[in-house]
Amino acid sequence: MDIAHEKRHNTRTPCNEEISFTMPVDNGKTAVGQARIMDISATGMGIVCDLPLNKDQTIYFTPNQPGWELPPKGIVIWSYKEAKGCRAGLEFILREDK
Repeated sequence: MDIAHEKRHNTRTPCNEEISFTMPVDNGKTAVGQARIMDISATGMGIVCDLPLNKDQTIYFTPNQPGWELPPKGIVIWSYKEAKGCRAGLEFILREDK
């Protein structure tokens, strides 16, 4: 069992939904990315995405389907490169003071 899973307080449910997101990049610009949610819980989710993500980076979610509700943003807790992008664990940011 991996360490990230041992630290998790909420059970993650398998998922197979597409989402889009934005994230700040160099020079004040914004990048738009696509991701597939692999698993989700009340406090976070695991994704595979088309852009590289870095630990502690904030991303802003844009739902793709009617009725889909996500917190407006999340922070990257861990990530690693894959052949076609990145696998990452995100924690939802539920309060504005984070």
